[in-house]
Amino acid sequence: MIDKREYDKLIAERPRKFTPNEVGYRKAPRGSEQRCENCGHFYVRKVDGFTTCEIMRSAETDEKGVDPKYLCNWWTRDGEDHPLAGKENADE
Repeated sequence: MIDKREYDKLIAERPRKFTPNEVGYRKAPRGSEQRCENCGHFYVRKVDGFTTCEIMRSAETDEKGVDPKYLCNWWTRDGEDHPLAGKENADE
């Protein structure tokens, strides 16, 4: 069983998340399937429905949550394919 010190260390060592500008966070086109709510990085907290992203955050998303109708360049359904990232960002 872990203690509070170990828990605090884990929380303190989390890597920083990318900013909205770094990932191209923006409103998704109307009717697009490529929206945060359909992305593998998007999470909804069961307790209160607050939305978050595992790779991006800002002061605004910390307060209001990630907008499910938005998207970013790292949208993915499976964590492998990132169709909006562009060829220059793709693994060779």
